[in-house]
Amino acid sequence: MFKFLKKSAPPATPMEAVKQTLSELDYELNENGIAAAQVKLDSGSDPVEVATWIAVISMAYQLKHAGAAATGVLRFRPQAADLLEKVTALKEDGHLEARHWQELHDAILGISSINEQQARWIDDVLSHPLAQSSPLAQHK
Repeated sequence: MFKFLKKSAPPATPMEAVKQTLSELDYELNENGIAAAQVKLDSGSDPVEVATWIAVISMAYQLKHAGAAATGVLRFRPQAADLLEKVTALKEDGHLEARHWQELHDAILGISSINEQQARWIDDVLSHPLAQSSPLAQHK
């Protein structure tokens, strides 16, 4: 997992690192995401942290548009579990700080849970500084 992070030669640019991390997370950056990621990278943000938040924000958009019905949310549970597993692997491999991983962990569980707090979690994730008026990446 995350083979490019273990290579001797790192990605050529921070944006390439964002794109490659998202690819490993099964997401593909779109034009809105490229612009948002570049702003964060230009301010010195870590490419892996930028990529992981883009994936979580994009999932929150998907869930918001799926509606509050349990059947809509249940379709995303395997995707959420997969994302959480991959984000955990990034932490265990030393590519994410524990604090950042905990924020992502809580957000993924919050947006994909079927309970009265899900809508609040989705709104909180969509208020993240990276979030735009539309998704930043598409799930593959």
